[in-house]
Amino acid sequence: MKKIIIYEDLPSHNQYTGAIRKNRYKGGSIKRSIEFKIAKWINEEKEKGFRLNNFPVNLHLHWYCKDRRTDPDNITLGIKFILDALQKCGVIGNDDWKHVGEIHHYFHVDPENVRVEIEFDEPQVNQKPKKQRFNNDKNHSITRRAVEQKRKDTKAIQKNGRNARL
Repeated sequence: MKKIIIYEDLPSHNQYTGAIRKNRYKGGSIKRSIEFKIAKWINEEKEKGFRLNNFPVNLHLHWYCKDRRTDPDNITLGIKFILDALQKCGVIGNDDWKHVGEIHHYFHVDPENVRVEIEFDEPQVNQKPKKQRFNNDKNHSITRRAVEQKRKDTKAIQKNGRNARL
């Protein structure tokens, strides 16, 4: 598993929201400054040869906090800044579902060394993603194409009236 460590104390959701309430432009300023700090650590690892080859990559984030005062759901706001910085540094092409699979959060206390450790779990090269299947009302599998066709048919019926034939 590949790893990047970010030695920064990222803002919590409450801190970020409080700053936006004081000044609506402050959010963009905070986001840019945090992404810049995160990018510094990412680029340092890239210089050492860090690279992701297979996607979608699963992320395991270990959040090391100075204490337990902040709720875990408020801490995880930093994932947005981290994913955007990974994209801007060219580690991932985009922060969409094609490039990012599962995201797992783990919380620890380390008052001496606040940081975020990101572990990247790449899929195996010969491992093909499974085709996504959906269940319809009758409890049997149908393909995405059939679901899309059903949506088109429904829209046509709504547009042309109930008694319209397709």
